[in-house]
Amino acid sequence: MPSVYRLLLALSQPLLASAYAVAPSVPHAFASPATRAVHASVIRMQESGSSGGLVKGLFRQLVGNSAEDEAAALQRDLETKPASEDEYVPLVLVVGAAGRTGRIIVRKLVMQGFRVCVLVRSLGSDTLNMLGTGVTYSYGDMTDYRSLLDAMEDVDRVIFAADCAGAEDKELDGLQQVLRSFQDTRTFMYGEAEATKLTLFKMRRDGDFTRWQVEDSSDDAVNRLAAAGIGPEPAIAYWKRSPTKAHNNGIFVGKVFDTYLGSASVSCSLSGLLLGSPRALSEEPAISFVDSARPTLLGGESAAAGAAPSAQTAVVAQASEEATAELNRAAAAMAAEEVPLDLGEYSGLNVRALGDGKKYTVVLRTPEYKKKGLEYHADFTSKTTAFETVRLPFSNFVAVRGGRPVKGAPELDRRRLTGMALAFYPQRNDPDTTTGEFYVSLSNVKAYRKRDEPEFVYISDAGVGPLISSSTKAAASAAAKAAESTHSNGVVDGSVPAAAAAAKEAEIASAAAEAAAAEAAATGADEEASGALVRVEDAEQRAARVRRTHTKRRGELMLQKSGLTYFIVRAATLDDRPSGSRRLAFTQGAAPVEGTIARTDVAEVAVRSLLDPRACNVACTVSETAAAAPSAFEQDISKALEVLEPNKL
Repeated sequence: MPSVYRLLLALSQPLLASAYAVAPSVPHAFASPATRAVHASVIRMQESGSSGGLVKGLFRQLVGNSAEDEAAALQRDLETKPASEDEYVPLVLVVGAAGRTGRIIVRKLVMQGFRVCVLVRSLGSDTLNMLGTGVTYSYGDMTDYRSLLDAMEDVDRVIFAADCAGAEDKELDGLQQVLRSFQDTRTFMYGEAEATKLTLFKMRRDGDFTRWQVEDSSDDAVNRLAAAGIGPEPAIAYWKRSPTKAHNNGIFVGKVFDTYLGSASVSCSLSGLLLGSPRALSEEPAISFVDSARPTLLGGESAAAGAAPSAQTAVVAQASEEATAELNRAAAAMAAEEVPLDLGEYSGLNVRALGDGKKYTVVLRTPEYKKKGLEYHADFTSKTTAFETVRLPFSNFVAVRGGRPVKGAPELDRRRLTGMALAFYPQRNDPDTTTGEFYVSLSNVKAYRKRDEPEFVYISDAGVGPLISSSTKAAASAAAKAAESTHSNGVVDGSVPAAAAAAKEAEIASAAAEAAAAEAAATGADEEASGALVRVEDAEQRAARVRRTHTKRRGELMLQKSGLTYFIVRAATLDDRPSGSRRLAFTQGAAPVEGTIARTDVAEVAVRSLLDPRACNVACTVSETAAAAPSAFEQDISKALEVLEPNKL
């Protein structure tokens, strides 16, 4: 027997040496059950300082072992230790897990050690055999909000791989309900601190609307020159309520006569915004200072001249005077010392607005604005047909002084924000064609939270990139035609300029151009004008591709407006070939993508992105290149994501 034991010990030395080398790097929670058992045995050997325990255990299993030894070994295996942060395993919910792409995503998640939950409409044997036993099943439909609330419990990430061909409205409704339930569950379980967005302003609230005021952008010299007929007239701007009671938003409207150097803006103070909405710093304190020679009651009138107040009245007056003085001192301190707004835990702003198709600027100010006149600008283009939420990352704000960019200026300090403004600069549009008129309706301003890894992965379509490019060009052409067709150059009583109505009418025409451009991008080539007959099946396939592209585009916009940290995979035409045959290309832009891509490759990209900070707020097209991948080649997806630009549509 001893000779057999020595033989087993000699044969096991190389295996034990390799196990010792890799044991510390094996993530306990991500490993398979078999790997965890080996890992636990190696750790026990490391703690005991010898490798004979494992060999003796193997020898005892061959020749027989005592019940006491087996019970002791089992007890050691069952002992639980507190998990560290490095061992945390996120729970991923897969929507569309029963689909051809979704089931591959589920398998890859399980193989890479994630905890997986799937939303299914059937718990039959076919579904269980398809997805296996290594996942948690949630019964329900993606359009059912109540069933989604149960499925979202403890969920950290979501992969949306549903593709409802022929039922596009259902797919969009399902995506909307998934986003809503994900956010509501997180807020309910962890409180407002984990909410994805923070509401800064809602213009339907009187306190938020009155906080904003029109700024005077001209000086005395300019006014005197304009009065003498030498220079252009000063800008006319209004900040007013929307005439539509259903919206009740804030409207910024007017005209800038100097289209090369002029501007107009409406601004507010962010000082103490989350501390009870104090008045703007430019206003007087809410409570006037009390004159000690004329004692008054808070909100009351002074005592009548010659009247002798009673003792009770004098006591009340003295107490009210002290309370009023204290409130006045607090208001004066708030006005004299700014309390900056701290948005250090957020990534940017969501601005919901409707306009005339022109470019507007969101301005953020810090204490450096009063000292050096330095402020930070980010532009966005308004939409004319419906309210649109625009995402403005803080990284996109550029330092500006006097309307011009400042090189070498410090980055925006999002923890010390003291002011915000909405401005119109005609020169940032086209000063040669613009009339200087502007109109924008502001609904709300929110801040969206900063995340280190994607929270939501959305499988989209490669046709979305060309669709965005064509729609942008169509909108620009429509806005230009609207400006050319405008004959009214004045603003009467703060009414909507004619350019806004003309742009809205032209936007309807641009929608038709957008659909036509999407169809051209989907087909890849124009039909020959030879009068040849086109088969009905081909026409139906083209129409289905166009519908799918538009559906995915609307889904992307819905996700980008949600405030979640996202990663959008715009996949080329999917097929069922094995992965790894060709290299993958990650691109952003309007270039149409030809060819196909394996579903396994798309699943691999989606799973790898869940733990990659480079994938945050990135939308990219993934396709196969013509170059064949070498044998046993594994592409570095993280390196490919590194060159992509976040928040780029």
